[in-house]
Amino acid sequence: MKRRIQLIIISGITIILLVIFYIYGSKAWGEIVYPLDYQVSIQKYTQQFGVDPNLVCAVIFSESHFNPKAVSGAGAEGLMQIMPATGRSIASDLGQSFGNLFDPDTNIEYGTFYLKGLLDKYPGRSDLAIAAYNAGVPRVDNYKDGVGQLPIETVGYISKIQSVESKYNEVYGTWYSKPVDVKVSKLNQTFSSVADFVRAVILGY
Repeated sequence: MKRRIQLIIISGITIILLVIFYIYGSKAWGEIVYPLDYQVSIQKYTQQFGVDPNLVCAVIFSESHFNPKAVSGAGAEGLMQIMPATGRSIASDLGQSFGNLFDPDTNIEYGTFYLKGLLDKYPGRSDLAIAAYNAGVPRVDNYKDGVGQLPIETVGYISKIQSVESKYNEVYGTWYSKPVDVKVSKLNQTFSSVADFVRAVILGY
């Protein structure tokens, strides 16, 4: 019994430390908690469409945790969780054939283009653009016109995106203003593998 109590206490302390690490440790361990994969594509399309790169990182993190094979219950696919019908519309607007949403470069291109359209639709109201990315334009338009409220899920989504974007600003700063070196050393590859393992253990993805 005494040993069981000790295990419970140790487990409780471990959980508390992990929560503190997740909330306050982003500066020291930010690259583990907040990954920054697909830098070349993010840098390329955010420059092309004029979107803050760390906002796109926040969307990718919140939507898929940088898992290019992610699929939602509703059928949204890839890094930025794009519905196939939306992807086809985006491809048409870009004058392209519809691509593979599980391809990271394609998904980031489509998602960044779509996000740019929402930011342009709601100038100076990135919160509404983020809400529309989550809940759809019609619902946000109704809310903007004073008809109804945003879903609780969407309100939480806005807060999460803003919080995660601030973390990317804190951890990585203006990383996108520098040339991205696509060559990865064996040491960095090893560190990335360890970081992926730690993220899986701590955060469950």
